[in-house]
Amino acid sequence: MSVPPDAAGIAATAAPSAPSAPWYQAFYAALDRNDDDLVDRFFTGDVTFRIGNTPAVHGREAFRETMQQFFSMIGGMVHQIDNVVHQDDEWVIEATVSYTRLDGNVVRLPTATVATIRDGLVAAMRVYVDATPVFAEPVDGGAGDRTG
Repeated sequence: MSVPPDAAGIAATAAPSAPSAPWYQAFYAALDRNDDDLVDRFFTGDVTFRIGNTPAVHGREAFRETMQQFFSMIGGMVHQIDNVVHQDDEWVIEATVSYTRLDGNVVRLPTATVATIRDGLVAAMRVYVDATPVFAEPVDGGAGDRTG
């Protein structure tokens, strides 16, 4: 089932069988704020997480360490949800993410996330993105906005 975005660009509430819909709005808002309690609020104790071509990590503590390391390498990020599709407990979330690099440049990249929900929490999350532009040398040497 596809959940079309509303006029504000945020996906509408999902089917009643979905966990505390729309869970992904609260999740991405907390992620973009780098909330300290994100991992405990949204993930199972045995969560499996993988981003891009990096090795998967298992468990809340490993995920927490991965997120802390990632946030130390960027100035911040903001997710704009473009499309959400789900069936049962499997969710696919397409987004455009604006990453603020440590040098102040902003890079916008398309991403896709596949999440498996168990008992109202994320049990598995796979994020598909080529983040190379986030960590590449600036092409113009100055701060500005680049679209990947």
